[in-house]
Amino acid sequence: MDYYPEGELIWLEADVTIRKLSGGKKSLNDLCIRFFGTGGNTPPQVLPYTFEDVVNSLNAVQPFDWRSFLNERLQSDKPHAPLGGIISGGYRIEYTDQTNEFTRAGETHNHGVNAWYSLGLQTGSDDTVTDVLIGSPAYQAGVGPGMKIIAINGRRASDELLHGAIRNAKTASQPIEFILENAGYFQVVKLDYHGGEKYPHLVRDNSAPAILDSVLIPMTKHGQIKNVE
Repeated sequence: MDYYPEGELIWLEADVTIRKLSGGKKSLNDLCIRFFGTGGNTPPQVLPYTFEDVVNSLNAVQPFDWRSFLNERLQSDKPHAPLGGIISGGYRIEYTDQTNEFTRAGETHNHGVNAWYSLGLQTGSDDTVTDVLIGSPAYQAGVGPGMKIIAINGRRASDELLHGAIRNAKTASQPIEFILENAGYFQVVKLDYHGGEKYPHLVRDNSAPAILDSVLIPMTKHGQIKNVE
């Protein structure tokens, strides 16, 4: 896994909830058929909808207190993504120093480094910072999107050097030092981070049914959900 898009995670939890409450007879696909199929098979058209429309459509598929469910998650100010769908779906997230497939594919395709769960930043192919996580070591050190990493610990920056610096900092007392260029100005920043590389992984939790497996099964070409044995 990489980023956790909150909207997608909320709907994942809704899907898992529908499947649990209906005993596996219904899913989010039933909501999509009902909600997006308004008026039948028509050409593209603009159909505004409200929060009430969403709640009513969910209740029509599977009765539940969907209003509270959505309000609680949409208005949450918790510092982490809503992971109820993953946990209720029979999995948990663990962090290790081994890259996951999504991160590895992204770095291979886009180049740059995904250090989102360690330093709290991502870089592009030219060592320019593309994004920074608020509250992370990078953010606290003053690193921001658009800044270019010129050097790392006194050496010319590279993807390999950044990965190595994060790994080596785990057993070092000194912070990681960047020389950054920002709008023609140069500055030195120090990131006091010593946790090593971190990447999220889905791990099966055998104490709960693997409902997430059912969610991830692809649909057939005829649009029907494949049965789970």
